[in-house]
Amino acid sequence: IYASVNIGGIASVNTGTVERCSSSVNINGAGSTNLPGINLNNAYALGGLIAVDSGKVYNSHATGNITATASNVGGFVGVAFGQITGCSATGKIKALAYSVAFVGINRGKIDSSFATGKTVGSAYLGGFASYNHGEIRNSYATGDVDATASSGGGFVARNETSGIVENCYATGNVNGYVYLGGLAGENAGKISNSHSVGHVQGGTNLGGFVGKQERGSIERSYSTGYVYGEIAAAGFAGIIANSTIDQCYAT
Repeated sequence: IYASVNIGGIASVNTGTVERCSSSVNINGAGSTNLPGINLNNAYALGGLIAVDSGKVYNSHATGNITATASNVGGFVGVAFGQITGCSATGKIKALAYSVAFVGINRGKIDSSFATGKTVGSAYLGGFASYNHGEIRNSYATGDVDATASSGGGFVARNETSGIVENCYATGNVNGYVYLGGLAGENAGKISNSHSVGHVQGGTNLGGFVGKQERGSIERSYSTGYVYGEIAAAGFAGIIANSTIDQCYAT
């Protein structure tokens, strides 16, 4: 598929129900330059299955690569406001920013899903989600993340103050410059019962689990990967401010 914005393998915009569907196409487009504060009325994105989703998606799969010159790109859904359960994505993502192997920006609820594709770009890249304002549970990512600038996470680039990540894990390696973590690049929300095993390599503010922990909390989680950095590198968290870490460890 060759187009500009709101491109999806199955649907451009979904406000209904998609169940037991699959898409196997390569997508080439722009995406969007919108910031993560977007709402349903001004969301522009690219998604392997759906570009913008505010409905329900069950037991569906997307494969195929996505190449974009802008942002808000997801191997499965570009921007999510609804409910996604039991879904997966396996394609490679190459874009500018706010791009990932599963969902670009999440404001909904995701459960029991996974992504295996590699993500390459500039900033705010994650193995599963870029910005998470919603809830992600019982999910995982296995692809590598290569960010030339800031904020890369094996699972999520930035977990916002309203974001919840629970019972999730990442196994891919993370490469970049600043705010890099095996599971999360930045966390201001709540992460619990999660782990990362991939290696992290970059310049400053690197952690085996999280690069920057500002506000929010992390509970009952761990990391086992190597960390290669220059300044402010740590086995678990690169930098911690005004937040809590409880019952966690790094090896």
